[in-house]
Amino acid sequence: MLLCVAAIGVAAYYGRLYIKDAESFESYRGRSDEVVDSLNSKLESSGSEIARLEDEISRLKEEQAALQSNISRLTDESAKKSETIQSLEEQLGALSERNRELARQIKEKEARIEELCAQLRLAQDNLEKLKELYEEVSVYDINAQYEIVNELNTLLRETPYYEIEEVPEIPETDEYGEPLLDEEGNPQKVIKKVYYRISLYYEDLTNGHHFSFDADASWHTASLVKLPFALAVFEAASDYAEENPEEYEKMLAAALRYEESKPETPPPLRTKKDENGETIVLAPPLYKGTDYPYDFYKEFAYLERESYQSGSGKIIERGEGTVYTHKQLFEYLLRFSDNVAYYQLKEAYGTDMHRALVRRLECGPMSLSLASISARDGGKVLRAVYDFIQAGRTYSEFMYDCMITSGQSVMIADVVAPTPCAHKYGWDKGNYHDAAIIYDEHPYLLVILTDMDTGSAEINAYIQSIVRQVVKLHESFHIKTGS
Repeated sequence: MLLCVAAIGVAAYYGRLYIKDAESFESYRGRSDEVVDSLNSKLESSGSEIARLEDEISRLKEEQAALQSNISRLTDESAKKSETIQSLEEQLGALSERNRELARQIKEKEARIEELCAQLRLAQDNLEKLKELYEEVSVYDINAQYEIVNELNTLLRETPYYEIEEVPEIPETDEYGEPLLDEEGNPQKVIKKVYYRISLYYEDLTNGHHFSFDADASWHTASLVKLPFALAVFEAASDYAEENPEEYEKMLAAALRYEESKPETPPPLRTKKDENGETIVLAPPLYKGTDYPYDFYKEFAYLERESYQSGSGKIIERGEGTVYTHKQLFEYLLRFSDNVAYYQLKEAYGTDMHRALVRRLECGPMSLSLASISARDGGKVLRAVYDFIQAGRTYSEFMYDCMITSGQSVMIADVVAPTPCAHKYGWDKGNYHDAAIIYDEHPYLLVILTDMDTGSAEINAYIQSIVRQVVKLHESFHIKTGS
C-alpha cells in the first residue's frame, strides 16, 4: 500500500515537471523564432552593408591607384626640379660672385674716375692761376711754373699711408662664393691702406700770388688757436698804449720799481699739509700790477693743484712755485705752445677779442668755432700777423721775436733756413700743423694742416718735400724771362 502511494506520488511529481518543461519549451521556442527572425533580418541588412562597403573599398582602391600614379609623377617631376634647383643655385652662386667682382671693379673705376676728374680740375685750376700771373712789365716762364705746380699737386695727392685690418664691405669669398672666415668664425679681415690728409695755402705777401690745396677743409685748430688769440690781445694792448701813452708809461714805471725792489735771491717757497696730510706748495708773493688794463707785468705762480694742464709746454717742467709775468706767459705760449700759459691768459683777458678778430678777418670754420680752422683761415691770420708786425706797433717786435724762435721747426723753418721764419705749430692727436711767415726778399706765408700726428722721420721728410716745392714755386714768381 505504502509503495503504491509512493509510486503514485512520484508519478504525479514528474507529471507536473513534464507539463512545466513542455510549457517552457513552447515559450522558448517562440522566443527563439523571434531571435532567428531578427538575426535573419540583420543578416540581410549586413549583406547589403557589406556589398556597399565592398563597392566603397573598390572605389577607394581606384582613387588610391590614381593618387599613387600622381605621387609617382610628382616624385619624378620633383627629382627633375631638384636637379634644376641645384643647377640654378650653382648658376646663382656664380652670378653672385660675378656681381661682387663687378661691384668691386665698378668701385675701383669710379674711384679712378673721381681721381682723374680731381686731377683735371686741379690742372684747370692751376692753369687759371698761372694765367693770372702774367704782368704787363714781365713774363714768367709758365711752362716751368706748370711743371712745378704739377709736381706739387702730385706730392699733395700722394700722401703717405698707414695700414689697418678691417672687414671689407664686400667680404672675401672662396671658389664657391662662401665668405672666408677666420679661426673664430668671423668674416676674414683684410689689410687696408689709410692715406693721410693734407691742406695747404701759400701766398706771396708782396704781389698776392697764391696756391692752395683743399684749403677750405675744416680741421681742429690744435695749438694754432693760440696765434690769433695772442694777436687779438696784442692788437688791443697796442691800441690802448698808443691812445693812452701816459698811462702806458706809468704802468712801465711801476713795473720797473717793483722789479728793482725785489731781492736778488727769491725767498724759499712756503709749504703746508693739506687735508690728506700731503705737502703742498703755497703761492709766493706776487706783483698784482696796476689798474692798467693790459699790464703784462702782473705775475702768476705755477701751482700744480690749481694750474696744471696736460699737453705741450715748459711751465710744468720747471716745477711748482715758479713765477712768470703775463708777458712771459705770452712768450711761452708762442715759443713752446704752452697750455698752462694759454689757459691762464684766457682767464685774464677772455676770448671776446679773439672772436672779434676772426669775424673781422672773415674766417670760415674759425668764425663758427675757435676750435676749427682751414688752411685759408690760417692764411688770413698770418697776413694779419704780418701786417701787425710790419706796422711797428707797441707789441709788434715782441710778437716777431717770439714767433721767430718758435719750437718744432722740422716742418717749415728748417727747410727755409737760414731765411727767418716766424711760425706757430700745432700738434695734437690727429693733428700736425704749421703756419709760417717766411721773411725772404719777397716775404710769403705758408700754412700746412695734416692729420700726420706720428711726427715720424718719414712724415717730416714728406712735409719738407712739399715745402721745398712751394719754395720753388715762390721763387719762380720772381724770375722774369722778359719785359
